[in-house]
Amino acid sequence: MVPSRSKWNYRKCFFACNGANIFETPMIDPYFCSGTLPEGKPFRLEMHDLSLGGVALRTPDENIANLEIGVTLNGVMLHVKNQRTVALDLQLVSRRFLTLPKGGKLFILGFRFLSLPAQAEKMFQQRIAQLEIKRGALLR
Repeated sequence: MVPSRSKWNYRKCFFACNGANIFETPMIDPYFCSGTLPEGKPFRLEMHDLSLGGVALRTPDENIANLEIGVTLNGVMLHVKNQRTVALDLQLVSRRFLTLPKGGKLFILGFRFLSLPAQAEKMFQQRIAQLEIKRGALLR
């Protein structure tokens, strides 16, 4: 029997792409999300990380970074290059920041998908697989 931790690591490695590496979620022409904050203000944030469980978004905007953990953003549009746009509900589950070389901060907000329709899951799996193939080619 395989320990559950091993299963999680396999799924996370196989069905996730970490935007910290430029070949995984593109830095040029990045994937992004757009929607409306709870107070009605529109936003557009770049994706940092994408998995079948959720998405991490990056922003230098401290006001957006101060959203309360647990807040739900409804109808967020995920724009993934060369794929159709998907509207999903997201719940904020984590927040961290990186200090930039020139002294500013870049906030990374982790959101989980409240539900992921089968068609969207298939699309994300295909895109993540394509990114992994590209990653392998760049590492050689």
